[in-house]
Amino acid sequence: MVDKDILLRYVYAKLNEAPKLSEMYTKVGGKTLKYRRVFFRLKKYVDEFLGENKTDNRFVVLPGLRGVGKTTLLFQIYEYIEKKGIKRDCILYVPTDELVSFFGAGLKDVIGVFIREIQETSLPMLDKKIFIMIDEAHYDRNWSQVGKIIYDQSKNVFTIFTGSSALG
Repeated sequence: MVDKDILLRYVYAKLNEAPKLSEMYTKVGGKTLKYRRVFFRLKKYVDEFLGENKTDNRFVVLPGLRGVGKTTLLFQIYEYIEKKGIKRDCILYVPTDELVSFFGAGLKDVIGVFIREIQETSLPMLDKKIFIMIDEAHYDRNWSQVGKIIYDQSKNVFTIFTGSSALG
């Protein structure tokens, strides 16, 4: 088990790094990359989630081959969510490959710290809309179980999981 303080520093680092990463992934030579079709579907799901409590499409899995633009898509959605007025401390981006390789931690650990320490609550008691974007989810073999627990315990969390085609 990784020390809670180390995970908390990691979560704060991810929250602080996200805007810079977003710029890095969504712009080339100062120009904004074009949106692909799937962006508009995700945008619709985000709008529904933020709107009239329609929460059916708040658990999204995006499998795909390496290099097809999944991370770019996550950061395009990150920027869209931010433009909708969601505070940065309510949008967590987690690169699971980094989390597992550098810290030996799992998604359950880092999301637990994010909910308890940053949001200062538990999943069932969460009373505001938050977003959790999990990149390279397949690096944590329990990713789908973590996603199911989040989905079952709170209607106020929108999650997107990306990973290799082996996510299945």
